[in-house]
Amino acid sequence: MNTQRIEMLKKLVLEDPNDPFYPYALALEYLHTQRAEAMFILRDVMDKHSDYLPSYYQAGLLSIEFGQLEEGQAILEKGIALAQKQNDRKALNELQSLLENI
Repeated sequence: MNTQRIEMLKKLVLEDPNDPFYPYALALEYLHTQRAEAMFILRDVMDKHSDYLPSYYQAGLLSIEFGQLEEGQAILEKGIALAQKQNDRKALNELQSLLENI
C-alpha cells in the first residue's frame, strides 16, 4: 500500500467529488491491504456514478471473493448491461467471463 498515493487520492476525492476516477483509484489502492474498505468505496462509486463502468468488475470480483455470490452476480449483470449500453466490447467480455466463472 502506497500511503502517499492514498493521501493524494483522498485529497483529490474531496477536491472533485464529481469525478468517479479518484474514488475508484483509491479503492484500487485499498485492494492490497484493506479489502473491506475497497468494497465500501466501490459500492459508493456505483451508487453515485452508476455509469462508471470500471467499478463493476472490481466490485463484482470482490463480492465473489468475499463469498457473496448473489451480490457479485447482480453487480456483474448490471455491469454487463452498462457495457452493452456503452458499446464497450472489452469490458463486456471481461464482465461476462467473470460471471461465467462463478
